[in-house]
Amino acid sequence: ALTDLIPIWEKHYVVGYHPHTFEEEWVAKQTTRILDVKVRLMQGFSAEWDNDKNQWKK
Repeated sequence: ALTDLIPIWEKHYVVGYHPHTFEEEWVAKQTTRILDVKVRLMQGFSAEWDNDKNQWKK
């Protein structure tokens, strides 16, 4: 019976809520910032972005 209560206690006191960096708005701002700074232009995240068309490469 006690083992059934441990996950409930853990979810409430240990895990809690997600930090603000998990919110969609924050991720969108972070993605825009990475693309503006042009991080890893040759390979990686920014390599998949087309700066001329302002959209993801297909």
